[in-house]
Amino acid sequence: MVLLASGMQCKTFTGFQLSSGGIIGLPRFDMAMAKAEVNIKPVLAAEDVHIVTIYGRIYCLQVDRVAMLLHLYRSEGFNAKWGRARGAPDV
Repeated sequence: MVLLASGMQCKTFTGFQLSSGGIIGLPRFDMAMAKAEVNIKPVLAAEDVHIVTIYGRIYCLQVDRVAMLLHLYRSEGFNAKWGRARGAPDV
């Protein structure tokens, strides 16, 4: 799995899943981020994003240091859809 960040705040991601069958392009998705102050837009740092495998499923874990939350995103496989993981509360 490769994730590429883009945008002014680096919060728009495009994913690529690498497999023996080739490269599967996943659609773009935006990470949720809390605002630190009124006129300051936070920038997502590389150390705030992690790719993890839990029970054989690939997730993208985001640490929101401003809001002190963990966000969990999961690829829907070959349907190529990203979304907030069900039953994954913000901690």
